[in-house]
Amino acid sequence: DTLGSETLIEAIREAKADEQVRAIVLRIDSPGGSATASDAIWRELMLAREEKPGRPVVASMSDLAASGGYYIAMAADAIVAQPATLTGSIGIFGGKFVMAGTYEKLGATIESTSIGRHAEMNSPARPFNEAERAKLQEQLRAFYDDFLEKAAESRHTTPERIDSVGQGRVWTGRQAREQGLVDELGGLDTALV
Repeated sequence: DTLGSETLIEAIREAKADEQVRAIVLRIDSPGGSATASDAIWRELMLAREEKPGRPVVASMSDLAASGGYYIAMAADAIVAQPATLTGSIGIFGGKFVMAGTYEKLGATIESTSIGRHAEMNSPARPFNEAERAKLQEQLRAFYDDFLEKAAESRHTTPERIDSVGQGRVWTGRQAREQGLVDELGGLDTALV
């Protein structure tokens, strides 16, 4: 039901090593998640593609394949979405919860010792100072730029083009196809009997 990056990476490695596997189809139903985990999955899929160039990797999007879900799909040779799939969300955000007031109400006290200018940057005991806020913005910008580069390479276009449709926007599968973010639209053939 739920799959984490380590489990998925292990499954990709098993499929990669199995000579009987003729294609890797990654079914994605995810709102996203950790940037680090998404990048690790993306990398493992890229290694699978490089190891066996004749064996296709296909990303099949379910109801939701946004942000980190789209990120891992970019490693595929082809991306297929349903017309109503919610996808895209090429963007990144970050921050932290400041819990000092809650800790005080609970009678807890936090004291820390650290070395380094940004060592306590993610401390929940206090807000970011201006230097930490700038550092966070720098980190987010670097990851977003990397996301744009990988998406542009995947979609055979430029980072500027991806940025123009990215910036965290969410698209239906049909809209994503029109924007060049997915290759094909899948569908279910159904009939009433």
